[in-house]
Amino acid sequence: MKIKQNTEQEKPQLAKNVSTTMVLLLGIGALLGGGIFTLIGPAIAFAGGAVLIALGINAVVSFLNLQTYVSFATTMPEAGGGNRWVKSGLGDFQGFIAGWISWLAHAAACGLYALSGGFYFSQFLILTFNVPLHSFLPAETFSKIFALLFIAVFGWLNWKSNKSTQQTGAFIVIALVIILGLFIVSGFVAGDALTPASWKIPFSDFWKYGFFGIMSAAALFYIAFEGSEIQAQSGEEVHDPKKLRIALFGAWGIVSAIYFLVALVMLLNGPLTEFGEGAIIKSAALFMPFGVVVMIVGGILANIAALNATIFSSSRLAFSLARDKSIFHGLSAIHVKNFTPHWTVLVSVVLISIMVIALPLISVGAAASLLFIILFLQLNIANIVIRKKNPHIKWNYRIIGYPITTAIAIGMYIVLAIAMAFVISAAWMVTIIWILLGMINYFAYTRPQRQEEFENEILYEKTSRLGPKKAYRVFLPIEESATSEEIMTLARFAAIISAHWQAELISATIVESNDKGVSHQKHMADKIPDTIADFNTEHKNAKIGTHTYVLSSKSIVDTILTTVREEDCDILILNWDGYVRSKRTTFGSKIDPVLRKAECDLIVAKDLAHIPGDKPHTILLATDYRFASPFLRFTGKVISAIAKEYKSTVHIFTVFPQGFTKTSKYKQWQEDLEFNIKSKIKLPADIPHIFKGIEHTSVASAILEESGKHDLTVMGGSRETLFGEIRIGNIPVFIAKHIKKPFLITKGHRGLTQPFIDYIKERIGLIEK
Repeated sequence: MKIKQNTEQEKPQLAKNVSTTMVLLLGIGALLGGGIFTLIGPAIAFAGGAVLIALGINAVVSFLNLQTYVSFATTMPEAGGGNRWVKSGLGDFQGFIAGWISWLAHAAACGLYALSGGFYFSQFLILTFNVPLHSFLPAETFSKIFALLFIAVFGWLNWKSNKSTQQTGAFIVIALVIILGLFIVSGFVAGDALTPASWKIPFSDFWKYGFFGIMSAAALFYIAFEGSEIQAQSGEEVHDPKKLRIALFGAWGIVSAIYFLVALVMLLNGPLTEFGEGAIIKSAALFMPFGVVVMIVGGILANIAALNATIFSSSRLAFSLARDKSIFHGLSAIHVKNFTPHWTVLVSVVLISIMVIALPLISVGAAASLLFIILFLQLNIANIVIRKKNPHIKWNYRIIGYPITTAIAIGMYIVLAIAMAFVISAAWMVTIIWILLGMINYFAYTRPQRQEEFENEILYEKTSRLGPKKAYRVFLPIEESATSEEIMTLARFAAIISAHWQAELISATIVESNDKGVSHQKHMADKIPDTIADFNTEHKNAKIGTHTYVLSSKSIVDTILTTVREEDCDILILNWDGYVRSKRTTFGSKIDPVLRKAECDLIVAKDLAHIPGDKPHTILLATDYRFASPFLRFTGKVISAIAKEYKSTVHIFTVFPQGFTKTSKYKQWQEDLEFNIKSKIKLPADIPHIFKGIEHTSVASAILEESGKHDLTVMGGSRETLFGEIRIGNIPVFIAKHIKKPFLITKGHRGLTQPFIDYIKERIGLIEK
């Protein structure tokens, strides 16, 4: 026996000293960086005048995505942003990949802004002071040198204090908005934008580059719309997270308008012959007094403001990963004086510097756009899953048009990701290599850390195997308040299921208070392997191995879900006492979250100890007359296991709508009955079964009446909808709460894709609603 004390320390926390105004300016600064000053020229080159449509697409898609961010950031604010929410919805591995991708996305964005800032600073020295930089080294080399200097300066500011970072960035953003405002006003007033002839310029060959050109421009320029992720990183440090919606929507609205107006002014004031990162400078030279100098200064300010914002967000993201032990945990330390995550600031600065040195500007920008597109795709999928699994969350922001708007966002991100493969293929190569490195980190470091956290909760463990370790696993959690009779009854039932699936049995007594001491819990836990040993003796072919735990837990739900994940369990058996202590829950606050979140097949058992003589002679399978439950096959396997063990007779019972037996559909239904029993329930031929169907006004009442005639009743859960919450179904839940006999509910794990496939089938009429 091994006993451990729980010495877990509190997680490092960030200071709450960021105002809503600062988050607004942070977002504007991040959005106005490399996008408008660096990538607007290449975007026009891809789409021509239709770049306005590309910007409109980006604005709409980013708004749809922004709704998801506002919903999460105002309800669940925490450093780490999108990856934290992806983890909550899609699991630990997907959450890690999202965080890993987001970290490089911020580093790539920061590299883009640093390189662009370096370019503009080089132009400032050449055009303003006539410094012949090109005489010494290539222009690109000087851009990289200045970029590294910018990274070092703002890295130090972020290390020193996020408050000084906010103040510096705020002044830059205000100046930047003024400069772009002057550019727009000058373009309309001083230039030729107001003449009728000028309006023909952008629209004469509007569709010259077609749909592909528009989507290519949208994909490349999308980095300019990623400020919501950066703003979300500050959620844990904001005084009032509920006000984050003002900052997020405000930044989006202001910047979207500026993008559209700047692009329109550039198009209206005459065609440009070159579309590089300095296209906005060449455009300003056509109509704006001192336009070249002003826009060079604006380019420097825009890029260093965005650089400041992305160093801030990158370090917070790395801090979140380190705090969760997804990367080296020591990086999550908080500076004792500055209250900043100084180690993650340093590591992020190094990663950004590597990006700047290794890649050219346009490839860095494309990689950043693609990485954010993939991150936002994951986040919107996670949004749907979280709402299905947690229907009782009180959201501080309701997504307009959900779930349609979220589904549209998912589709658009897939299109943008595909388009990027045709724009700059190097972006996909960088992304794939980075994901592979992340997978190495996950399986070499992150997973062992998760396993270590799980092992720290173990107070006692015992393993007994009669053969090699089996891949298929059944998990039986036991509450510390369970009686000896309940434990042995559940263990016997778990043995039957394990034998039928040729599985190993994992059992865990979960201790919250430990008032009775470890010795008592060990004694109770040992009843399970003892029961399994007796079962193996009775059944010569049964060789069920057992792994028994006593686990210390602060949350029974989290411990069950962690055990399912770490032990890779396939079937989870839950015992329900029949009592619900809250009107807002179905089976209680402990079972409901497990039913929604556990990624394995589920069996909920009620009153198994009350089966007459411990042997069910008759088993009632209550099913829908259309045999529509997606869990019928799993339910049939569970019934087959019990019926074979006790030589039970299975009674298949269904309830027809009033008058159904007098219709032509009933005759066809009778002809299909045996086929449905064999193909959907899959009862073996050697198990005797009897079918009974009646008409009744109430399905639940009819099943309750019939259940009184049998020793055990079994029902499968209802089919869940694509966007609806994950639940068992109204009728099975009603039966479970009112039945007076032993009862089982079964629910197979369907993952994320199967409800989507069923939704498509339902739309085209292959299955009934």
